Amino acid sequence: MPAAPRDSIAVLMRAGYEAALVGGCVRDLLRGERPGDWDAATSAPPDAVSALFPGSSWENRFGTVTLHANPTVEITTFRDESGYA
Repeated sequence: MPAAPRDSIAVLMRAGYEAALVGGCVRDLLRGERPGDWDAATSAPPDAVSALFPGSSWENRFGTVTLHANPTVEITTFRDESGYA
């Protein structure tokens, strides 16, 4: 696994938040394939995620913060149908 997704999870957890890889990257890893993209979900609100990762961007209604690393990692706050959890 590349450092960017692994380290992003570690940073969030050290800051006291829950965090996990989610979506297609998990499926690809389980299949023994190399993921094409990296996604994570966290209990941290988008502004906290953005503060933990200088240079990241956050401008969308889903609260997804994009880490401009190699590879790019998209981190989204846990949410339910009514909004952020």
